[in-house]
Amino acid sequence: MLAAVAVVFLVAANAWGQIQWTTLSYLGANYTTPYGISGNEIVGEWRDSKQNYWGFLYDGSSFQTLIDPFAAANQTYPAGIDGSNIVGYYYLNFRRFSAGI
Repeated sequence: MLAAVAVVFLVAANAWGQIQWTTLSYLGANYTTPYGISGNEIVGEWRDSKQNYWGFLYDGSSFQTLIDPFAAANQTYPAGIDGSNIVGYYYLNFRRFSAGI
């Protein structure tokens, strides 16, 4: 099975003005999709082999899974980050709810 990965480019150009590319892939994910960035932190979603969607926070060196506030949903989507604030949404019993941390 091919795992899709997201490629994130950081506009931190080196001395020659070239863009530095970084591959962003949540370990064990079928795919990883970033949605927001603030400083070194990136939020997005990853999908597991059971087709569940989980949120993630990447701090530049490691991933943290973000789960809906009630830990009951199987679809969590962090959509943006601004410093320490994360916003997004999740689905519970086929209903969509907005959330913020």
